[in-house]
Amino acid sequence: TNEEGYRSTIALRVDTLPDGTSIRFPLSETTVDTDQRGVSRDDMTCAGAFELLGIDTVFVRDTIVLGETYAFNDKNITPEKIGWLQDTMLVKKDNKEIPYVLQLCVIPKKSSYYYVKKVAEGNGSGSSWKNAMSGDDFAFTLPFANSGTKFYVAEGVYNPIYDASGEESDDPTSLCYRIKNNITIYGGYPADAKIGATADPENHPTIFSGDHKRDDKVVKGVDENGRLTITYSNREDNSKQLFVSKASVVRLYNVDIEGATSYGISNVRNGNANFEADNSNFRNCDYAVYYPNKDAVVFINKSKFENISSGCLFTPNGWNTNVTSTVFSGNTGYIAYSASEGMMSFDSVTVTGNNAQIYSSNNVELKISNSEFINNDNSGSLIYMVNKDRETTPITNSLFKENKNQIFEFNANTSLTIDSCSFVGNTNRILYAASGSKTSIGRCVFEKNILPAVG
Repeated sequence: TNEEGYRSTIALRVDTLPDGTSIRFPLSETTVDTDQRGVSRDDMTCAGAFELLGIDTVFVRDTIVLGETYAFNDKNITPEKIGWLQDTMLVKKDNKEIPYVLQLCVIPKKSSYYYVKKVAEGNGSGSSWKNAMSGDDFAFTLPFANSGTKFYVAEGVYNPIYDASGEESDDPTSLCYRIKNNITIYGGYPADAKIGATADPENHPTIFSGDHKRDDKVVKGVDENGRLTITYSNREDNSKQLFVSKASVVRLYNVDIEGATSYGISNVRNGNANFEADNSNFRNCDYAVYYPNKDAVVFINKSKFENISSGCLFTPNGWNTNVTSTVFSGNTGYIAYSASEGMMSFDSVTVTGNNAQIYSSNNVELKISNSEFINNDNSGSLIYMVNKDRETTPITNSLFKENKNQIFEFNANTSLTIDSCSFVGNTNRILYAASGSKTSIGRCVFEKNILPAVG
């Protein structure tokens, strides 16, 4: 209590007045312009915010498991929900009242699995479907999960609410999901999932979105050469990165990734990292999967990439990119990019209607089998190889139909084997090979192609 009989107060950013008015600073974020005595405050300050008569505030931050009791200065606190819990108090020391701000990071009990729904149910601990944690609590819990943790996520659209440092932010472009340890996310469960629920992502999509207002627009057009263009709008408030991982292994099953203006998922780990996606969709991002790590390994199965403007699978220093039974449709930039010794393998993939390229260099071993490349066009070649030290690049049992760009281009000393493939109705060269390269073509069909097959 000060000399005038008014209690010093502490107002945190989360505080509100009884009528719901936010007490925040700077002043432009609040309608409060006087202190508790009715005296006008200085500009860029807030009524009662840290008005402590010159006494330093002591901040204490700690972590506690949901349901446990935290003892602090003879006060017992039992959090009732996951997230940040903030409490303020005046503690008497040496005949003075010292202001304390206690900030508790409330995490769920450590488990090998959690259940998530858009809105929490039961006690919200995530221990079962009937006690599912909310989407916001999932965002809070994800970076604290132990390696090997599995998240089962019900149908709904989920948006990140914390920035890369784990703090709330007024800048929506900074919001992202943080992954620190090896985790797996399973989606596609009904919104009202109960015990025994099975995944059906086609009818119950689980969508992780950087489009916070759900107002993105995607317009596909053509440039002066008739090639596909992608134009986005209403993305000023979208997350730049949706998932940011420091983990060595991340697995996604039956989920949709959309609306990131930079990366759908990226890895910032200083070392090798694995990423796996199964039966998942990536759309409306600049880059879908961005793993620049040395020796990164990426496995994609039964998934789809659509409206990706810069790169679907971008692993410049990767060791192994393995893609099976996956569709790439309506993308620009790169289908896949790797420029480090390793391997890129495509089996049973469909690449259709893209202005994009598969790019491999610095001795990446490229393999393509049982795949279809239909109606693609870009300013260069569909498949570009600079792999001079590899003995051979096998292309087998695949269809190349009605493509408008050059299909294969490779440099000197590269060996290419094309076996049991069909080339139908293509309007540019099938193959451009630099002097000194080697090509073997066998058991292939060439029909209605406009230019000579080899140049």
